[in-house]
Amino acid sequence: MKRVILILIGFFIQYFALKAQDTVFVTKHFFASPVRNVFNVGEEVYTKTGENLYLLENNEWNPQKIQFKKAYVFYKDGFYESDFIPNTELFNASGMKDLIPQRGLFITTAALKGSRLFVASGSELFEYQIYDHYSKSYYNKSIRNIFINDSLKVISTYSGIFVNDSILLEKPGYSNGPLTVINDHFYLNSDELFQFIPPDSAVLLENATNVFAGNIRKTVQWNNLIYSQNTQSINLLGENFDLIPIHKDYEYLDLEAIPKGLLFATSEGKFLFYDGDQVSEIIDLGIRIRDIYPTENLIYLASDDGVFSLEMEDPNSLKKITNTRLNVHIEKDNLGNIWISTENGLYVISKDYPDVLPVITGVEFNRDAFFYFHDSIYVGAVDGLYTLNSVEVTKSFIPAAINKLEPTAPISLKIIIIISACVILLGYLIYSYLKKKNSEELNSEELKGNQLSLQVLEETIISNKINSVEGLANFLETNTVQLNRNFREFNITPGKFLKKVKLDYAKSLLNEGYPIEEVASIVGYSSRFLRKELEN
Repeated sequence: MKRVILILIGFFIQYFALKAQDTVFVTKHFFASPVRNVFNVGEEVYTKTGENLYLLENNEWNPQKIQFKKAYVFYKDGFYESDFIPNTELFNASGMKDLIPQRGLFITTAALKGSRLFVASGSELFEYQIYDHYSKSYYNKSIRNIFINDSLKVISTYSGIFVNDSILLEKPGYSNGPLTVINDHFYLNSDELFQFIPPDSAVLLENATNVFAGNIRKTVQWNNLIYSQNTQSINLLGENFDLIPIHKDYEYLDLEAIPKGLLFATSEGKFLFYDGDQVSEIIDLGIRIRDIYPTENLIYLASDDGVFSLEMEDPNSLKKITNTRLNVHIEKDNLGNIWISTENGLYVISKDYPDVLPVITGVEFNRDAFFYFHDSIYVGAVDGLYTLNSVEVTKSFIPAAINKLEPTAPISLKIIIIISACVILLGYLIYSYLKKKNSEELNSEELKGNQLSLQVLEETIISNKINSVEGLANFLETNTVQLNRNFREFNITPGKFLKKVKLDYAKSLLNEGYPIEEVASIVGYSSRFLRKELEN
């Protein structure tokens, strides 16, 4: 009976976990010795065990001839070995705490192969399937701008400008602004202004920058003339691309052309309008405005403290539509969704839901690195190029995200009663089961990413009668080097913490009337040493 109940509990946990997550457990991989870590070399996946280094090839783990003496192996311009896992290689598993063994949340590494996620945790290797709504390319390149049409693709980064995914321009060597098309000519705004001649040539236009105007960031066309946004001025470009300033003395962050004139914004939060004769201030937000997005009826402003909308003719119509922070770009797709990229994620506002929905979190996206083409959305971040399909997002991702936020439709009273009774029964059984297991396992709710609270560690040491640093490392399925490294955040060494826990526990037992000889045996000290420490 107990076995049946545990199977039912496992079924319920697994069922609801699958329904609530985009990541699903697939299998556990077995090796002859304990798994130490897993890592990527490009798109290939390697696993280091106690004995060998393995490469995943055609769904088989093939041992490599190269041998290593230390516990962990990683790759950066070549394989290297280490006695501990660098913080940059640790995987934050807090979002998968229901799918990963509890002890493994302390020290975890991970690697990706397509939509397959491999997680090394607790001396074991687990595989998961990720149902992503986006793809990623140009790994580890900071994407500054994207331009795509039916015959040309230009991905501009801080480390080079790539044409049609195959050509790297000799100059400019990087990009710091968007590529714009004016009168069938391509202009690269990269601190200096270049005329780009596809597919592989660029000519410097020397007059488009000077020490007074600052670096060029953007060019636009209005009223058959070309204007530039430089860091220290807004300018009309003359026949030889010489600069004729129309506004200066601020740091300018965006420039847009509308039928009536030019809109531009500053780092001080001023939103300004130029009608061809004079510049007027529309509104002063008092916070940095990093992007302007004009539509037929409204103008959207992406600021450091939210996204705002207003009517051009009525500054009093200003309305804050999101509380997202550090916004860098805003754009609307053909399906009515409003996309917002920020320094901490990508968000969308659906016409079917009033609140902002997170699409990609924990990623720093760049300003001017957003492009919408043929239902595809390309967004540039500091770690690569993210691509989404707006139709798939609208049909699948957004409804699923809304369903997670909104309560489900009511069900019949009879079903509610049955489910409630089952939940109460299962709750009691789970409580009894977990109470018994509490002395053997860490509580996963108290684990956060790769960190353990000292309180949880103290309970673990006492309940499992751990009397040495080596014993604590073995219980957490790691080594003493890695344990010492992880304890740095607590500002105490494992040895000192273990001693403190044991002495505090000894004091509590003595206060309860236990003889000192028995207490010494429980905490793993001699009675003579214990007396001496307690006297101090």
